[in-house]
Amino acid sequence: MKVLVISNLFPLPWEPGRGLFNAQQFRVLAQRHQVHVVVPVAWREWWRHRKLARISHDYHGITVTPVPYFYLPGIWRASYAVTMWLSLCLSLHRFRDWHAEVILATWLYPDAVAAVRLGRQLGVPVLMKAHGSDVNVQCQAPARRRQVVSAAASSQAVIAVSADLTNQLRAFGINSQRLHTLYNGIDLQRFAPLDQAIARTTLAIAEVDRVLLYVGNLKESKGVLDLVEALARLPHDCWQQCVVIGDGEDRVAMEKLVQRSGLVERIKILGRLPHEQIALWMAACDLLLLPSHAEGVPNVVLEAMACGRPVVASELPGICEVTPDYAGVTAPARQPEAFARAIEQALAQSWDASRIRQHAETFSWQQNVDNLEALLYKAVSDRHHD
Repeated sequence: MKVLVISNLFPLPWEPGRGLFNAQQFRVLAQRHQVHVVVPVAWREWWRHRKLARISHDYHGITVTPVPYFYLPGIWRASYAVTMWLSLCLSLHRFRDWHAEVILATWLYPDAVAAVRLGRQLGVPVLMKAHGSDVNVQCQAPARRRQVVSAAASSQAVIAVSADLTNQLRAFGINSQRLHTLYNGIDLQRFAPLDQAIARTTLAIAEVDRVLLYVGNLKESKGVLDLVEALARLPHDCWQQCVVIGDGEDRVAMEKLVQRSGLVERIKILGRLPHEQIALWMAACDLLLLPSHAEGVPNVVLEAMACGRPVVASELPGICEVTPDYAGVTAPARQPEAFARAIEQALAQSWDASRIRQHAETFSWQQNVDNLEALLYKAVSDRHHD
């Protein structure tokens, strides 16, 4: 098949760490089918990087075409799907001649709503994919939710990465027959158990230290400020180091809070790192921490488990779906004191790394793409029989 993907969540030359979970899924899909990813990029960002954005490029066998997305930032958000569709139409010459057989649109609003309009225009079936905040945040606005529900009625399938998201979409009024739960996979070769002592020697970490790890965007909604407050509440001898991997709009606010909390020597913000280095840090740590305010099923939790490491994460439905009590501890979101207690509890427990790894092995990209491929084939077949 020729699969056209429309998603703002995909690595770009100037932002290689963006949407890596999508990139992993589409790389497996591209081993079986031709995949062309169209990435709508906010017009100001596109203009800043126009020398790179004006041309399509290859990403591990996938053709990637960035296109400018024109909209008025922060104004009349209910119009964003229309403006994205118009933006895609303006760039249609860059991918129309590719003659896609099916469209997969990830992120419900505005991407998937715009893609359904485009699919009607091109006479191509469309599948929509929900990730988390597109349901938990975007769809909480009635005007945007109505557009998502209307677009879903014209799509061939709506895929969600957790059962909780599927249930929410059903409650919005999307037909159950269109809804499919498809958990993300993990790169089980890259994220694999490694002796902690070896990992720590490589990273020059003392074997006796209690090392905590956060991996993700440095945004308030990811709970990074709650994380600092929680760590400040812990007994001084409970942990020695917290390593933070990632970057984002609230990095400065986080760094200031670290300073005010007197934790500059203990919380190390490393910025973005390649996946292989993240896997090494996961092997070296004692716990992965994720105090996020809203999530679907975050891949970082599954990746830590694939390395045999337990997690302490927010008590959110999608996270609870994939975190049995033998693999981690959860605490209410937005409650630093409760998160601190959960960290203490996790550090006091003994964990079975092999059992945690066995659980993670149920989340494979091959199985994920097998299921996705079946839905794509069905969409194409159904359209041919219409």
